[in-house]
Amino acid sequence: RQPGRRLAVFFGDSRAAQWPDPPGLDGFGFANRGIGSQTSAQVRLRFDAHVRPLRPDIVIVQAGINALKTISLFPENRVGIVANCEEQLRQIVAASRDAGAAVVLTTIFPSSEVPLERRLFWSSDVDAAVREVNAFIASLAAPDVIVFDA
Repeated sequence: RQPGRRLAVFFGDSRAAQWPDPPGLDGFGFANRGIGSQTSAQVRLRFDAHVRPLRPDIVIVQAGINALKTISLFPENRVGIVANCEEQLRQIVAASRDAGAAVVLTTIFPSSEVPLERRLFWSSDVDAAVREVNAFIASLAAPDVIVFDA
């Protein structure tokens, strides 16, 4: 952490890991704590180790798609998978606020074209679940929680 600069932490799955530091934002420093292939539960479980010690001013969260993709493999667990994803995101927001940080919570990016090798294991229920979780994410908006609709 650099003196006189506000720290923003990108936190989440591979989509967060891919974000570059924005150029030309004087007064801000950035740290990236995105890890590919992690579910929302895995992201939440590492908050205390990867984010809290940095004492960020802002936490930018992108997570959820890896949890929701499991609906294709376990369609009978769809309701529980969605509920768990929502709860993990709620807890990440609560932990960020508890750490004194403002939160920028992104909605889950819509799926792009599903690669051929994954089509046998894909379900349109994933896209429906993304829309459902995004509606939940929108409900978390507050003065210190900005929802960025991707």
